[in-house]
Amino acid sequence: KQSDFQSPDEKYRRADEYSVRFCVTYWKVSFLAVKVSIQTNRASISKNGNLKTGEGLSNRSVQAHHRLLSLALKQAVNLYELIEKNPCDAVQAPTPNKSSGKSLSREDASLILESIEDILLYTLFFVALYTGMRRSEITGLKWKDINFNNKTISVRRSGGIINGEFSYKKLKNDSSRRQIA
Repeated sequence: KQSDFQSPDEKYRRADEYSVRFCVTYWKVSFLAVKVSIQTNRASISKNGNLKTGEGLSNRSVQAHHRLLSLALKQAVNLYELIEKNPCDAVQAPTPNKSSGKSLSREDASLILESIEDILLYTLFFVALYTGMRRSEITGLKWKDINFNNKTISVRRSGGIINGEFSYKKLKNDSSRRQIA
């Protein structure tokens, strides 16, 4: 019937509303219970949340879980008015651990370069290994970014394929704009 037809937007809105209602009903949302539950759940998944290994999840993973749950409950508050407050606001999400990157030794870098000497992309790998530049930064280089006299490379843009076409893009943030000697 024509009256049964729903636009895609209406269909997704209703599915989204159902999902939030189900989530809120299933978890029997009350502010205090959910706050305690979220705190307990955070501690639990931090210790043994990995279903494959039974080990704990990283802070970044716990933060992602917290963000997803917070977003769902935010919709329950603002969009559907099912609850008055978002209980996730009362729970501190963990901050991801900063990891120090592992770098290759000069010997390992030399071995890699020796093994790919004859390939077309040798220069790209050379620049990547000895400057630490990201792939998008290297593909964003233009000849004017390389100063052969001062032996510097200026990172001013990134490059990549968007919709099947190569294009230059603005760097994500100003701190990425730099000179490499």
